[in-house]
Amino acid sequence: MTKDTSVCLKGLAILMMLWLHLFSCGDFGFATQMRKVCSMCVPIYIFLSGYGLYTIMQAKGHECQSSWKRILRLYINFWIVLLLAYPFGCLLNPDLFMNLQSLLLNATGICDSFNGAWWYLTPYCILVLISVPCFRWLSGASVTAEVVSGIILLVLHIVAYLLKDYIPDDTAFIPGVCKAIVNTVYLALMFMCGALYAKHDIISKFGFARKNGIAIIAILALCILKLQLGASALLHTPFVLLIIPLFATMRLNLWVKKFLMFFGVHSTNMWLCHYFFIDYIAHKEIYQLGNPLLIYTALVVLSVAASILAINPMLRLLGR
Repeated sequence: MTKDTSVCLKGLAILMMLWLHLFSCGDFGFATQMRKVCSMCVPIYIFLSGYGLYTIMQAKGHECQSSWKRILRLYINFWIVLLLAYPFGCLLNPDLFMNLQSLLLNATGICDSFNGAWWYLTPYCILVLISVPCFRWLSGASVTAEVVSGIILLVLHIVAYLLKDYIPDDTAFIPGVCKAIVNTVYLALMFMCGALYAKHDIISKFGFARKNGIAIIAILALCILKLQLGASALLHTPFVLLIIPLFATMRLNLWVKKFLMFFGVHSTNMWLCHYFFIDYIAHKEIYQLGNPLLIYTALVVLSVAASILAINPMLRLLGR
């Protein structure tokens, strides 16, 4: 999988995430049904992370220092978004945002009460940290060892999914840590699947899909099947493991590629900031538009504008 394809997939995933978070509540007809497909956004992200990190480590070596740098860069990005959004939070929800404990726990990524989309931050960072020893082992592991470890990860994936509902949704240290650990275990399966795809170059085995018609029909069939089966997170894995290689082997139209790459470049900023527009800053204004496409377009525009006009300039000031 090329770097451009990975960026395109990140762009697709962030567009799916915004749709999911907009239409998870309320009844917007087909737009609400489409959340069953769009709910695969985080598994796509985590697969790409595992795939990309394994590829980088195979090329440059397994260095813990690079993992810490990657995490620090993400946290700087995260803190900038928090800094920009915090005044709005204090104005619109002072009981939550002006609580020192809540501020500290959210700023460290232990809790996500300020922004529900931040639940992915700490588990991702934990996976990046443990990726060095895991990928060292994986690079020399036999097929038998890979199958056994895959079965273990699948069992843990299911157990973690079931445990998530039993963790109190409190703004407190212990529940926050427990939630982060359970989510890390839950995401580990897809993270390691990405690494396995990179190790065995599995995407190249989908060469039959280079004819776009075949790939498009296959992806549409998988999406229709996903719509029929539902939005359960336990169903994501097989769909993502098929859709990503089908997409990666397609020859994208130049304009489609540029469109998705544009959002892929801004995907981290959009992930970190979009929920503030839904929950606080422009909640009424967005949903008053009525039409799902207008609602969605408004959130995309606001998130991209925040990335271009506020977040990226501050990142440049810090030398990022």
